[in-house]
Amino acid sequence: MAASVDLELKKAFTELQAKVIDTQQKVKLADIQIEQLNRTKKHAHLTDTEIMTLVDETNMYEGVGRMFILQSKEVIHNQLLEKQKIAEEKIKELEKPTPSPEHHSADEIGVSLVCQKQLPSRRLAAFMAYRWVDDKPFIYLNPPHPIAGFIALTTT
Repeated sequence: MAASVDLELKKAFTELQAKVIDTQQKVKLADIQIEQLNRTKKHAHLTDTEIMTLVDETNMYEGVGRMFILQSKEVIHNQLLEKQKIAEEKIKELEKPTPSPEHHSADEIGVSLVCQKQLPSRRLAAFMAYRWVDDKPFIYLNPPHPIAGFIALTTT
């Protein structure tokens, strides 16, 4: 009897570890994407500042694949501003928390009962802080809530 309880606890803990690893990978991927978008935005900004110092009659060429197309200074300037704007929007999209289906505010973090299993003499409850991303709970690794990430074994 105790062996089956231990196996169930081990299985539940293993599942929880897998979720944590998956979440860590997603967080790292989002950080990498944000870093790349920041580089793109900075590159476009620096290029734009250099272009704006040139006189308006300067011939400018836009690189397209293996060729270059003659463009006006205004067109290049607008393209660079658009590139910066798109990068900024994507960064905000990656950084902002999305509201849950229950219409919580975007910054609200709740505590969810992720796993609750009734065992013969014990109850396993794993609590983690979450937010909703694409209608799925996104589990925080180091959330500000005091019981987040806490695994409680209680006797009943």
